Amino acid sequence: MTGGFFPNRSLSSGVTRVVLLSLNWHRAKDPRTPLGTAYLYSWLSQQADLWPRIQVGLLDATVNDQACQVAEEALAMLPDLLGIGVYVWNNSLVRQVVASLRAEGYRGKIVLGGPEISYATDDLRTEFPGVDFFVKGEGEVALEEIVRATLEQRNPEGLGIYTPSSTSFEGQSHLPPGTEPVQPQSLPELLPLIVKEGFGRIEFQRGCLFACSFCAFPFKDRVFTEFGMRTLRQDLRRMREAGIRELAVLDPIFFHHKERAKTILRALAEELPNTRLEIQSRLEHLDSDLIEQLSHMNVRLECGVQSLDPQVQAAIHRGGKPEVIEASLGSLRDSGVEFEVHLIFGLPYQTKESLVRDADYLLGFRPRRLRLFPLLDHRGTTLSRETQTVYRDRLTFSDTFPRQIEETRWMPRETVAVLKRAHLELEEGQGARVVLEHVRALFSGCQARGEPIPAV
Repeated sequence: MTGGFFPNRSLSSGVTRVVLLSLNWHRAKDPRTPLGTAYLYSWLSQQADLWPRIQVGLLDATVNDQACQVAEEALAMLPDLLGIGVYVWNNSLVRQVVASLRAEGYRGKIVLGGPEISYATDDLRTEFPGVDFFVKGEGEVALEEIVRATLEQRNPEGLGIYTPSSTSFEGQSHLPPGTEPVQPQSLPELLPLIVKEGFGRIEFQRGCLFACSFCAFPFKDRVFTEFGMRTLRQDLRRMREAGIRELAVLDPIFFHHKERAKTILRALAEELPNTRLEIQSRLEHLDSDLIEQLSHMNVRLECGVQSLDPQVQAAIHRGGKPEVIEASLGSLRDSGVEFEVHLIFGLPYQTKESLVRDADYLLGFRPRRLRLFPLLDHRGTTLSRETQTVYRDRLTFSDTFPRQIEETRWMPRETVAVLKRAHLELEEGQGARVVLEHVRALFSGCQARGEPIPAV
């Protein structure tokens, strides 16, 4: 657990102290501070009339830390206002931390934001006791308003800011039209926190244009924003100077605007020539020109396919012309571009046969890696709502966070358990064909003997 105030200034009286607490799900290579927290810090740091009157600190913890320990570390920073991001993997821990803070007598303001807040509704009133403000949507402007209101000893105002007594929780906070976030890589003090041992993350856009029912992106009044490229090369040079060697692009639909993507790729190739790139893509957004450009770069594409079954695709509001997807897969295979493909199991109408058929088909194009992920119940998504109506008693999720699929009308509990083990084996690096053959053997062998598929 690491915390501190930036820039390094001693605590002084008459200054409001804002602490941004991250409770992260960490991989070994992950940087200390997630981009979401860094964006909030960088935004506040650029508010010239506000910055001299506040001190902003960052406290980075993990989901494996004890709530009482996190609370002690936070209290040691003497915050007047504490902001916490709530995600599917830290939901329970956030509640415990808030309870520990209040039990220790903390009387400052507590603000919660992040996906689990942005997609929640009236249940916020009871789910997070002890919280003063909730921020739904993009956090920069809303958090600034809460800080200003704290300085001016008034109640904050604005769309996306709520209290437990709010009569409605509809509406999200967004950056004003034409306004962009302040890039964390533009602040020297943040670079050591968002780059670790040569690895870092970046985004060139926010949001998504699509409305896949299982995804947390498409909230009702979503806004899709492409960041301007005026400082693109300067930002990339800063990351190069910070020693970046592996860069993950977080944009879920990076290639949807092809000409813009080509411009960014050229800048990446020229400014970060020795950096390995990880880029997400929908297969239908690729074309031969893009793939040719990628073939000359050190890049790995992460292609979320999820399902190729037309009935499943219709149920989750996701499509893509089969001939376009097949052409992209063929071009990737022939180009030598490294790519991996992702499937989700536990989707409505998906059977074990259709899942294995999809996996077989995709492996025929020789991806570097196949990954299987269990369906998650993300609060506020279309699928989460449909689970209570259309799919009532047909989709069953775990009661603990993150809420993973346990069984479906089309995929019994034993099958889901086998696929969860396959997910772990694939994440551990075991070969996709070996894992798939193991799954297939379990399915067919048990069926032939009339036995249930063993839960592993």
